[in-house]
Amino acid sequence: MGKLLLGGSVLATGTGVGLGGAWLGSSKEDSTPKSLEEESKDSTPEVVEVKKCEVFLIKREADSTANVFSDWERQKQEDLTANRNVDFWKSVDEGCKNGKVYVSKLGGVFKYSLEHQSKNWKIVTE
Repeated sequence: MGKLLLGGSVLATGTGVGLGGAWLGSSKEDSTPKSLEEESKDSTPEVVEVKKCEVFLIKREADSTANVFSDWERQKQEDLTANRNVDFWKSVDEGCKNGKVYVSKLGGVFKYSLEHQSKNWKIVTE
């Protein structure tokens, strides 16, 4: 009934909105599902920050130097596919939450150490 009164008062002011159109239009919109396009226009876009992890391979611990481990993601995929170094890569994933990880490779075996994560490393190019 409130909608009917509102429609009547709108007509009385002379804006030209029809009683039936105002009343039916609002209830029709409420019951009609929105399309994906309409929903995306109404909703505020959500900003998703993708954190990129930088992995560094320790070159020399004695002088605190490390290189960028540029193909670490390929190495990880290769190792996990072959079921190698699984625990190492779990540690790297956990360390990546901080954005940077320092790893070593001795005798062909990768090693993750918490001690290495808190050390100040000088990043060098090969």
